[in-house]
Amino acid sequence: MISDEIKVSEKKILSVIKDFGLFKIENGYFYSESLNSRINQYLEKVNKLKANANKRWKKADNDNANAMQLHNNSTTKNESKSNAIAQILNEIKLNQTRPIKLNEIIKK
Repeated sequence: MISDEIKVSEKKILSVIKDFGLFKIENGYFYSESLNSRINQYLEKVNKLKANANKRWKKADNDNANAMQLHNNSTTKNESKSNAIAQILNEIKLNQTRPIKLNEIIKK
């Protein structure tokens, strides 16, 4: 349980969830509308930037395939960081729509 992992009492966790208006609770689940909204805005921006980058790369590929290949060889470290970030964002995207059950964070 989360209360055990972060060494905070269940009472304090429930207080944060219920008393400060940060979370919405429906049918025994809680989630943050604000966080979901901000994540959606961020993901929309990332997707637009990705689409624009893909358009530029396709144009660059048509103009000069060799230059693009040289760039790819020099950026493996940055690509691995980008892949790690993309994986985290995908996990966030997958989890953002799934509200968390209250009993997943506290003992019964």
